[in-house]
Amino acid sequence: MSDLPANALSEFLAANAHRLYPLDPIFNNDTALENTLPPALLLDMRIIATSNMPNNSGTDCTYISKVVTDGTHARFYLSTKTGDSVTDLGCIATIDAANQPGDRIDFQSIDRNPPGGIIFEGFLIVGDTSVLAQMPSVTELSYSDGRLYAGCIHHMTKWAAGIKVGSEILGGVVELVGGAGVEISVDGNTIQISCVGAIPPENGEIVKDSDILDMLEARYGAPITSVNSVKITDGDWKICTKESEGLVAIAADNSITITNTLASACCSQESISYIVDNIAELNERVGLIQSFQNQLDTNLNIISAQLSKLG
Repeated sequence: MSDLPANALSEFLAANAHRLYPLDPIFNNDTALENTLPPALLLDMRIIATSNMPNNSGTDCTYISKVVTDGTHARFYLSTKTGDSVTDLGCIATIDAANQPGDRIDFQSIDRNPPGGIIFEGFLIVGDTSVLAQMPSVTELSYSDGRLYAGCIHHMTKWAAGIKVGSEILGGVVELVGGAGVEISVDGNTIQISCVGAIPPENGEIVKDSDILDMLEARYGAPITSVNSVKITDGDWKICTKESEGLVAIAADNSITITNTLASACCSQESISYIVDNIAELNERVGLIQSFQNQLDTNLNIISAQLSKLG
C-alpha cells in the first residue's frame, strides 16, 4: 500500500465521498455529526476475530469508541455493543504524523479479563495524517458514530484462542522451544511434542507394569526393600534395634525377624486351653440352674393359683 501514487488519497476520497470509510455508511453519511472522525484520517480497516466480536450485520456492533491525539499521534480505541452490554477492548493501534497515506499499521489484542476472552488481530490503512493537528485531544464516539462497516470485520470459523500455561494465556506469535530430550515437530495443523533419547525396550513395546520393572531390573538390578527403621553408615544400610527395649533382629534365609525378647505370655497354651474348657463347662451349669429356676417359678405360680381357689 505504501507504493500508491501521490494522488491516491484524493482519488480514494473522490470514489468514497458518500461515506466516512471505514465507518458504516448507513450510520455515517455526509451529514454533519457532533463527534466523528475526519474522513481523510483512515483509508481502510480490517479485523479478524472470533464470533464474540459482532460484525455489525445485526443490531450488535463493533465501533471505534475513542481517538486520543496530541496533534502528532493518534491512539484508536475499540468497543463492542451486544444488546445493552458494552465491552471496552482498549487501545488497538497508534498512528503518527510521520505515517504516509497507504501505510499499514498492524495490531493484535488479547482480552485477559477474564483469561480466554476475545482475541482479535487486524490492521489500519493510514490516510492523511495532517488532519491530526486540527483534531481535539479526545474524540468520543458513540456506537452509532463510530460503528464500523460490516465488511471490515471477518470471523474465523476455526480459531485457536491461545496457549494456556498455568493461568497465563499466550497469544500472538508463540514460539515453542523444546528443552533437553524434547523434540517439537509441526505437520500441517498438528503440533507433536516427543521425547528423544529415551531407551526403548529390547523386546517390543512396554504393555504392562511388569515389563517396566523387568526392563529396570535388567539395567539397574533388583530393587532394595527395607523396613522403615534404617541407618546409613558409609553407604551401607543397617537395621537398628534397641536391645534395651527387648528388640532383637535376626537375619536368616534372606529374611529378617525382629523379636521383642522382653515380652512373655502370662500363661502357657495348655493353661489357657484348660481355663477356656472350664469356662465352657461353667456356662453349661449356669444354663441348667437357670432352667431349674424357671421351672420352680412356674410350679410356685400354679400352687398359688390353686390356693386362691380354695380360699
